[in-house]
Amino acid sequence: MDIIALPVDKAVKIIESHNMTYEIIRINSACADDYIERVIRYAVAGNKVILTTAYFKDILRLKE
Repeated sequence: MDIIALPVDKAVKIIESHNMTYEIIRINSACADDYIERVIRYAVAGNKVILTTAYFKDILRLKE
């Protein structure tokens, strides 16, 4: 499971498809509409995936 750089909604769908739970830790927040929240790291602990996320300008091209 490689979910780094994915938008959070796509990462959550992958996690749920594996019947796992998740927790999201946000390290910053963005108030503009042109920002997108992406996973910058994750850790698996038992049946839970802990996602660490940050907001980036939507024009930033990362792996999707």
